[in-house]
Amino acid sequence: MNKQRIGLVGAFPRMPHGHHQLGMLRDAAARQGVELIELDGKNLDEALARKESTGYSDCEGYVCFREDYTYQTALLDDCGNAPEYVARLKRKDEARQCLRDAGFEQPATAEEPRDITGPWVVKPRSGSGSAGVSVHTDLESAREALRTLSDGFVETFVQGTEFSAEGYFYASEPVVVGITDKRLEGVVEIGHRYPSVLLSDHEEEIAASVVSALNAWGLSAGLFHVEGWWVDGQGVVLGEGHVRPGGDFIHLLVSSVHGANIFDPLIADALHQHGRKNALNDGFVFPQRRDGHSSAVRYIQVPPGTITAVSGVEEALSEPGILAGYCTAEPGVRVETASSSTERLGCLVAHACGGEDPEDILDRAMGRLRITVSD
Repeated sequence: MNKQRIGLVGAFPRMPHGHHQLGMLRDAAARQGVELIELDGKNLDEALARKESTGYSDCEGYVCFREDYTYQTALLDDCGNAPEYVARLKRKDEARQCLRDAGFEQPATAEEPRDITGPWVVKPRSGSGSAGVSVHTDLESAREALRTLSDGFVETFVQGTEFSAEGYFYASEPVVVGITDKRLEGVVEIGHRYPSVLLSDHEEEIAASVVSALNAWGLSAGLFHVEGWWVDGQGVVLGEGHVRPGGDFIHLLVSSVHGANIFDPLIADALHQHGRKNALNDGFVFPQRRDGHSSAVRYIQVPPGTITAVSGVEEALSEPGILAGYCTAEPGVRVETASSSTERLGCLVAHACGGEDPEDILDRAMGRLRITVSD
C-alpha cells in the first residue's frame, strides 16, 4: 500500500531551532505512515506553477513550520488556510485592524508617530524575529526609525506581561495547549518558559481570547503561535499571530512538558482535512501537560566587545536536564547587543520534573560555558 504523501513547504531551515523542528516533523510523519515530500527552492517553484496552471496539487496535504512559507502553503493546499487570510495575518497592521473590527482591544496603529500617543513601536509591516523593530519615547527618534524602513508603520507601546499561546488546529478547530512566559532585552527575546508561571492564573482567559482571535482571522489549519500581553486592570491584549510553531525551541518546550511531539497534530490534521484517516489521526487529541513538568530556554548573553576565548560548550550541553542547545561564539568575532533573533550567540534548553526548576538547570549549565570578551 502506498504511503500517504504530505508536502512540507520550506524544508531547508536556516536557524538551529528550525533544524530541530525539521527532525521532529520528520519523526511525526514517519510515525503516522506518511511520506514527507520536502519542497524548497526549485521543486517548490515547480509545485506552485503546476497548481496555478492545472488547479491540482501533487500531495494529499501540505504543512509548514517556517514563517516565510506560510503563504505558499496556503496557495498549495485547498483544504488548508485561505491564502487571503494568511496574507492578511502576515501584514501586522491589517491583522490588528481585523481584530479591532471584531471588538478586540488593540494598540493604536498609524502611518506616522505624530498620529498616535507614545511611546511608539516602529516595525515592518511583515517579518518576524524582531528584525527592524524598535521602541521610542522620543517623537523624532521614532520618525527617524520609520524612515529607515521601506514598508513600516507605528503602534502604541503596550506595557504588560508578554506571553505567547501555543497550539494547533484539528478539524478546523483551534486548540490552545498552553501559555509561554517570555523574557526580553529591549525587543529581542532572550528566554522562554513553558508552561507559564507568571500568568498561570489567567490561562483560561488568555486561551479563550486566542481562540476567538484565530476565528476572527479566519484561520483553520496548522500549528499556531499567538503573541500578546496581559495588562493589569485591562486583561488580554493580543499581538501578532502566526500559523506555524513558535521559534526559539518553543516546540521542544511544549513537547517535553506534554511528553508528545507537537508536530503529531500537524500531520494528523493535514491527513484529516483530506479525508485520510488512520489509527493515530482519527479523532486526534494531543496529551495534556504532565504534572510537575516544566521547560525553559535561555539565550547566551555577553557584553559588547570582541570575543577572545570560548570554552565549556560541551560541558554545558552535557549538564543533566539539558535537552538541546548551540553556541556560535568564536574568538576574534566582534559582538554587539542583539537587535534581532538572528544575532544571538546561541542557547540552552532545559527540562525539569519532580519539583526541580528548569531555570536552576540553566544556571548550572550556563555556569559551565565561558566566553571571554574584551573591549
